[in-house]
Amino acid sequence: MTEMSKKYSFVAGNRQLNEKNVVKMMASLREFGNLASMVRCEAAEVGDCKLVDADTGKAVPKEDYLNYFVILDGQHRYVAARRLEEQGLFNIEDLQWNTIKVEGRDVALIITEINSRLLSWKGEDFIAGAAIKYPDNEILAFANELAHKGVRGKTIMKYLTFATPFKWSDVIKDIHKLDICNLERAKMIWDIVSQFSEVVYKSSAIIDYLIKNSNFTEDLAKIKGLTKHQRGALNSTKTKQLPRMLEELLNKVA
Repeated sequence: MTEMSKKYSFVAGNRQLNEKNVVKMMASLREFGNLASMVRCEAAEVGDCKLVDADTGKAVPKEDYLNYFVILDGQHRYVAARRLEEQGLFNIEDLQWNTIKVEGRDVALIITEINSRLLSWKGEDFIAGAAIKYPDNEILAFANELAHKGVRGKTIMKYLTFATPFKWSDVIKDIHKLDICNLERAKMIWDIVSQFSEVVYKSSAIIDYLIKNSNFTEDLAKIKGLTKHQRGALNSTKTKQLPRMLEELLNKVA
């Protein structure tokens, strides 16, 4: 298969696409064209790394890897270019590529290195990077699920450890950083917190309350037992006022 006829893929679990970034990139491509090279590699070089088709989002079968490139840097630009092409406003062939060799190297570390140098990565991005390297790790799968729902990396770490004892960036190089995590407890809390509004579950208000107070089992039961009216009051509270409102509501619970 020729280079021009190959399809494009993303590493499964790589940084979640940010719609605002895609829209901004569409505007930039329309006004200025493509201003920088994107980074790709041959899919056949990535070993057992799981891939998804960049256009359909479907998993790429291992036997099809020879027909694909993997986009290591430039996900948002590629999606933006594809959308503009569908509108007749851009030619996808105008994208510029830097094709690198990755055979025998850790793809997750390469992606992390590229992006941490070019962008200001957040905890959620490093979680995604670690999940690529350790796709079977249950703790990272849980953390990545919360990150995709908009929960910040620091808050996710509080769920897992009741503290912030390490940086998510360290996990890519040392998976044993996760040994202190309590996944069972984190899932128990999330099962309850996830029933609240998006504003509530994205915030750290409930986990901070549980950490601050000593009686975890009793406090979690109180949160679970909030009435429909009380839940409604909490769900309609602005983020900054959530800690105070939560404390007021729980103080009324017998």
